Amino acid sequence: MAGEVTIAARSQASEFDVELFCGWFCPFAQRAWIALEECGVPYKYVECEMYEGSASTKRPLPLEEKRRRNADWIAVSPRGLVPALR
Repeated sequence: MAGEVTIAARSQASEFDVELFCGWFCPFAQRAWIALEECGVPYKYVECEMYEGSASTKRPLPLEEKRRRNADWIAVSPRGLVPALR
């Protein structure tokens, strides 16, 4: 599967034991995503907003705003970093 198609399919997934909290622009998150795919681990892909507007602005959201937008992600990664697995 192409990357965008895989992400779209995994984003719609439900009830998997593993959730990958990710940012499409992060090379470390991309490596975790590739590893899960290669190992055949069923997972749900959760895109995390880390920047104001888009990733191109390079103005990170404050931790409290990240927590407001996606509390599950911050519960797994208290510093608000990606990748994170639950």
